[in-house]
Amino acid sequence: MAGTAQWVAESVPEILQISGLTLQTFLVFCATFFLACVIFKRSQNLPPYPAGRVPVLGHLLALGRAPLRKLTAWRRQYGDVFTVRMGMEDVVVLNGYTAVKDALVDRSELFASRLPVYLLDAMSGFGKDDYVSPEVASPEVASPEVASPEVVPQEARDTIADEVNKLREMLQEMPRIIPVSAAGPATGWTRWYDRDNPSASGDWETLSTLRRENPGKICAAPSGIQARVKGTNRPASLNGDRFFQFNPQQGIVCRNADQCHGRCHDYEVRFWCP
Repeated sequence: MAGTAQWVAESVPEILQISGLTLQTFLVFCATFFLACVIFKRSQNLPPYPAGRVPVLGHLLALGRAPLRKLTAWRRQYGDVFTVRMGMEDVVVLNGYTAVKDALVDRSELFASRLPVYLLDAMSGFGKDDYVSPEVASPEVASPEVASPEVVPQEARDTIADEVNKLREMLQEMPRIIPVSAAGPATGWTRWYDRDNPSASGDWETLSTLRRENPGKICAAPSGIQARVKGTNRPASLNGDRFFQFNPQQGIVCRNADQCHGRCHDYEVRFWCP
């Protein structure tokens, strides 16, 4: 054995010298050959691969921007079960009710645990969320046969009912959502406010007073204001009244002393909260 190893060590430099290759070139060739064997190695137990596989990327380019439609096309060509290479990993695709039922229901013990898929973890935010294509929600992708309750076994119905009951119990134990009115003023126009009927001095619809009388309803710094005659859609600007104040930061103040006709109208106001 020692003599054979010594012969190989002495013969390799001579072979390289005769063929015109350097030791570095030989090592690069061996590494490339080994890498190619690893990439294109396929387990004998895996279903067939669709066409379009490339080194390193696998079928990622072939899937394109509509992977669900591509998988459906491959199903018509290769059957309900086939293998897709996602990068450097093989993924067995079950595409059909019979195949999914056979794997997840009839043989659920064999498929209860799976190895981690690092590619999906990277696509789903480091494993915090599942990756689901937006096309899953499209009704045209779903099969009417799968959606029909007639094809769902009784055991599956019982399991779904149990999961629904557990989810309902969890939702009942969660704290209630805080109403918008308790959380703070909503964005947009407030409702119309009328503080009181015009007094002997005029109509005062100031922001500070309205916020004090309606806590949590009006924001502290509105960016817009509208005023109209109470009970109508007539804007305040069309009544001929002169306003002492008319801005979103202070509200409106209409003084009777400033009016030519002697008295202000009764106004109601609303504010725009950004």
